[in-house]
Amino acid sequence: MIPMISDLDGVRRVRALILVCKAELHSEGVDCDMFELGLMIETAAAVLQADAMLAEVSFFSIELTCQAAQRAGI
Repeated sequence: MIPMISDLDGVRRVRALILVCKAELHSEGVDCDMFELGLMIETAAAVLQADAMLAEVSFFSIELTCQAAQRAGI
């Protein structure tokens, strides 16, 4: 699960890093293809872009503080 991401670019950067790590592990003979990528929605900015970010991951968890939720109008 990816924590503290606030925009779509952040999700995509993490996915790119994961692909690099997977390639390295594959080169060492480690099978690491079977996992799901999740996202923690923790900031007001993430709430406002959640629909775009959620298309990039398998699941999500909403972990808002009261202050962030209030700012997002939730």
